[in-house]
Amino acid sequence: MASRPTPSPSHMLTHAGPSLSRKGRGTLVFVRLFAILRWPFCFRHGHVTRLQANCEAVRLVSCGLSGEASGRSGLTFVGDIYMLRWIILAGTHGGALAVGFALGIYLLPILTAPEAPDEAVLAEAAQAAVYEAEFTRELAGSDFLHWGEGTVSITPTQVVHKGALAPGPDYQLYLANEFVEDEEGFFRIKDSAARIGSIKSFDGFIVDVPAGVNVSDYSTVIVWCESFGEFITAAQYQ
Repeated sequence: MASRPTPSPSHMLTHAGPSLSRKGRGTLVFVRLFAILRWPFCFRHGHVTRLQANCEAVRLVSCGLSGEASGRSGLTFVGDIYMLRWIILAGTHGGALAVGFALGIYLLPILTAPEAPDEAVLAEAAQAAVYEAEFTRELAGSDFLHWGEGTVSITPTQVVHKGALAPGPDYQLYLANEFVEDEEGFFRIKDSAARIGSIKSFDGFIVDVPAGVNVSDYSTVIVWCESFGEFITAAQYQ
């Protein structure tokens, strides 16, 4: 008894197309994805003939689903996959570059931050304080990435902090007439607040008060991240 010839993959795919169910359509998506993901390996190792066969199979499944004939060759489909691959690569690499750039802005000031003044220097500077207050983590706008704790001492010429701040970029010290504890509150009063200077260290700092600023004209000291518009901490000293 003669054996029945085994149909070729192309023949099977071509004649299975019109009767493909929802499951068959899902299989088509999988086959297409498989061919795209195989492309770099096949091309790198010279398996172009095998790749063309895979692509031709995918093309034939597509024809079966749509009920339309197609004159496109496997090589044309390879070109489509090549283009799609570069679109995907451009998107993923562009996203990676954007994330890397943001991380660079965030991490560079942390990695290059100078050493904080030692405790003796901080204690000596704080002796001239006319006001004192406490930074606390228990504020509405503080979280595990944005917080401060410790004692802040305000002298006529300096603001001295003995404690710790969550590390971050572009921290600015402000004096304000109103206590606020989140971003919304600070944006509301920012125009009337006095910017004292930049904070460079996170385990205690000393920031000089600019000439012409009277600390007694204000009631609150605020640490603000200028680059990302984030509230860090605040303390009311009078």
